[in-house]
Amino acid sequence: MRDSFWNKKIPGFFGLFFTIVSIAITVYLVRAGIIYLTQASPSEIPTNIKITNISDSSFSITYTTSGRVSGSVNFGKTDDSEETVLDERDQLSESLRQYKTHIITPRNLIPSQKYNYSILSGSEKILSEGALFEVETGPKIDESPSSQKPIVGKVITEEGDPSSDTLVYFSTEGSQQISTVTKEDGSYILPLNSLRDETLSSHFELDNENVIKLLITDGEKTSNVTLTIGQINPVPSVILSNDYDFTVNLNPLPKNELPEESFPKKEEGFTQDPEINTPENNQSFTDQKPEFSGTAQPNAEIEIEIHSDENIKTKVTADSFGSWEYRPTDTLSPGEHTITIKAKDSNGVLKTIMRRFTVFAQGTQVNQTATPSATLTPSPTPIPTIIASPTPTLTPSLPSSITAQPTIPPTGGETSLVGGLLGAGVAIFGVIIFILTRYKIPL
Repeated sequence: MRDSFWNKKIPGFFGLFFTIVSIAITVYLVRAGIIYLTQASPSEIPTNIKITNISDSSFSITYTTSGRVSGSVNFGKTDDSEETVLDERDQLSESLRQYKTHIITPRNLIPSQKYNYSILSGSEKILSEGALFEVETGPKIDESPSSQKPIVGKVITEEGDPSSDTLVYFSTEGSQQISTVTKEDGSYILPLNSLRDETLSSHFELDNENVIKLLITDGEKTSNVTLTIGQINPVPSVILSNDYDFTVNLNPLPKNELPEESFPKKEEGFTQDPEINTPENNQSFTDQKPEFSGTAQPNAEIEIEIHSDENIKTKVTADSFGSWEYRPTDTLSPGEHTITIKAKDSNGVLKTIMRRFTVFAQGTQVNQTATPSATLTPSPTPIPTIIASPTPTLTPSLPSSITAQPTIPPTGGETSLVGGLLGAGVAIFGVIIFILTRYKIPL
């Protein structure tokens, strides 16, 4: 009996060849990132991307998302593969959480160095017009930081609750832009001792002529605040979504007028537990007289002890808003130190808090890994450049802010998807031919 076509070896080899080639093509398309069966959720796409707090060793990336997602940044000198940095709050809590507002600060960088970065928002890698973002750190400044007091304030919702996880941006004419995020109690601190001018080449010191602008946002509601240097410590409380000009009065501007009794008085019912904001644990300083600061109960006495060769013991008193700060009169010796504070909490219980920190000799480069201390030592901000033709927009209340148009790497379109599915179909057809010829299955 003559062999049928199906009993010959050629169709079997033909089917095996089709199977191998089509599987190889399909795997390549998938691994190359050309075939995607899903697209990014709109809630994961960053908006209002800004570069702030640029210094000679760090910079901050802030943005908002319409939904709660995790966020991180991949960066490096030549590409974005050298290091990954989590949100500042995630580093402090040592857990990955989801937010609508995001602040991420790469640290221990090289002065006057360009860095490339991408944003990982949820499950999506965000680029600028298909290319990596780019930013350059500022030059090293030899002069000592100024002794300017920080900007301290509190943000609440229209219902009177603390507005936590809310971004606060500072700007004034001639200076760089700095930012921070509010804590769980709605409070915020913006250090000004390391504030730089808009060229980032020298420190910037505020005077009575400066009009200070604050932009406060949780991604949905926004407040614009105008104030003078005499109103920064503390800034009168702000109800989010209302605009204020504190140079005129303490009431919201007429366009969002609220009943006067809804505006809180900072002296009434304000409680705050003791906390060290600067330094964060294992923070590094090149300033041998670093400024320490934190919070406590309003007008409370705080015992401070710095364990070092000098072994300093002193006491300070918190202001009416619960903020305290201390700068040693003598220089601290280079090396590792600890600072311990003792103060009573809102229940009258004496609490003890300790932080470790390192002081480097002046002129040495900080090159060790340190946990972020964004809220109290935001480093100044050079004018960042974002490659691949991002669209910079100037926000009236924040003259130095830059908003980049994020893009998600191309998903390949319908052609690639159809090609991948066709490859998979051909692979299946090849497998069927191979089985029919190898096992001589009658048709």
